[in-house]
Amino acid sequence: GQITYVDQNGNTIHQQTLTGVTGQTITVTPEVPAGWKIVSGNIPSSITITGDGITSQIITIAHSTVLVQPTDPKTPADTLPDNPGKKYPSGVAKDDLNKTVTRTINVKKPNGTITKIQNVRLSRTATVDEVTGEVTYGEWSTGNWDAYNVPTVAGYTPSQTTVQKVNVTSETQPATVDITYSPAAQTGKISYVDPNGKEVSNTPLTGTTGDTITITPQIPAGWKQVPNQEVP
Repeated sequence: GQITYVDQNGNTIHQQTLTGVTGQTITVTPEVPAGWKIVSGNIPSSITITGDGITSQIITIAHSTVLVQPTDPKTPADTLPDNPGKKYPSGVAKDDLNKTVTRTINVKKPNGTITKIQNVRLSRTATVDEVTGEVTYGEWSTGNWDAYNVPTVAGYTPSQTTVQKVNVTSETQPATVDITYSPAAQTGKISYVDPNGKEVSNTPLTGTTGDTITITPQIPAGWKQVPNQEVP
């Protein structure tokens, strides 16, 4: 008799011959081709042969597949689990199933630069056909770069106060954000007061952080500066 192994289109992949004599009980050892798996039909572990002979059987088989996890990548040096005569194909190594997308934030303070690195690690699975070696990938995971609040520096205005949160996918490109600080406008005054502390007049002072400005007192007409006062 025979066990015929066919694919899902009915094509014969392998035939296994069974032999014996009437009245004998024979042990059946399945001969599923390497890299294939049974999807329909049952193969008995033993058959008792009757006067009618051995009933032939048809077993439907399909390609075995193996799911490769990003935490357990493979290389062409590794053997397929259900087809030990073949190795894993290329395309299922660590860098095929894992990637890191980075945003670098350079905060250029007046007294020095600080750098904030934001890494998002993405991963995907791969399914390997153990007969053909074809690789099919799952969807990449996603993540995000968190929002970043720019540090404040007294007397300076940052180019932006917040770096926005960004959703990161496999299509997202690495990014660099440079934060710069500009001197802020400052105002002040020289106040001229009488002996009772009442302001008589003033001289406005303006400039930006870091400037050195010249101060020229403008004492009101008819008044004089009380001695022993330091004027920068």
